[in-house]
Amino acid sequence: MIDPTMNNLPISAYLAGVAAQMLNPPVWAQWDSTTRCTLASQITFCLALGMLNNRVLNNMMFLLQRMTNILVVPAANREQNPHSAFCANTIEGVQSTHLLSLTCLMWILRGETGMSDDFKYPKPQRLPLLSSYIPLPDGGRLAFSPVSEMQIAASWGIEGFGLAPSWSSWLRNQTQTHVTNMTSGEWVGHSYNTMRGPFEQSTSTHNVHFLCRPDPNQQNRLLLSSEGCVDNQGPFRLDGHIHTETGAVTLEKHWDTLTPWTNPLRLRGALTPLGMGGDWEFLESPNFPIGFWWLFKKEWL
Repeated sequence: MIDPTMNNLPISAYLAGVAAQMLNPPVWAQWDSTTRCTLASQITFCLALGMLNNRVLNNMMFLLQRMTNILVVPAANREQNPHSAFCANTIEGVQSTHLLSLTCLMWILRGETGMSDDFKYPKPQRLPLLSSYIPLPDGGRLAFSPVSEMQIAASWGIEGFGLAPSWSSWLRNQTQTHVTNMTSGEWVGHSYNTMRGPFEQSTSTHNVHFLCRPDPNQQNRLLLSSEGCVDNQGPFRLDGHIHTETGAVTLEKHWDTLTPWTNPLRLRGALTPLGMGGDWEFLESPNFPIGFWWLFKKEWL
C-alpha cells in the first residue's frame, strides 16, 4: 500500500524503465489486454506520483522519446495494435496514456532540462485521494532487475503489482469523484510547447472555472466550458467534453485575441487522480501533438 502523505514516497527509480518498455509492444504481448492495461495504469500512476514528490528522473529522456513517438501515431492506428498497453479505450488504458503525459511534463518543467523551478505543483498530501492508503504494493519493495541500462524484463516485479486487486475499483471511484467535483473551485496549471522559435515554451494557466451539462447526444458524456481563463498569452475560453466513466477529455482552446501565437488548440487528455492533463495540438494540424498540458485545483497547491 502507498501512503501519499509520506515525505518520501517509496517509488522505485526503475519504474521509468518499466514504463518505457511498456511502450514497446512485443515486451507486453504475452499478457492479455486487461492485464496490460491494469499494469500500465498502476505503474504510470506510481511514476507520476513519484515524479511529483521525488523528481524520479532515471531513464526519463528515453521514456519521453518513446512517449512522443506513440503520441504522434494517429489514435486509430494505435488502437489497431493488439499488444499496446496504451491503446485501449478502457479507464485503465486512457488513464495510463495521460498519466505518462503528466510525468513527461513534470520532468520537462522541473527535471534535467534546465527549466526554472518557479512553477507551483500540487502537494501529494493535498490531493483529494479517496483514502489515506492507495491500493498498490509498496514501490520501494519491488524487485526490478535491470537487464541493461534501458531494458527491464517485464516479468520481474509484475507479481507485486498483482497483489493489488482493488486498484481498478479505486481508480474508477477516484475518477467519478473528480468528475462530480469538477465545477467546484479554480483550476490552474501549466503547459509546454516543444516547438522552437517565437513561441513561449512554458506557460502558466489560472482562473479556469468549469461549467458542466449532460451531452444530449451521447450517454456518459458531459459538455464542458470555461470562459475568462488566463495564461501568458492572455484571456481564453475552453469548450469540450469529458467521458464520465474513463475520464477521457477533449477540449478546444480559443484565445479572445487571435495573433500568430494564439492559434486555436485541441487538448486531449484525461481527468486523472493528479488532475486533468495530456497532450495538445493545433486545430489546423490534427494528429500532430507538439506539447503537454496539466490542470489541477488551486486548493491542491
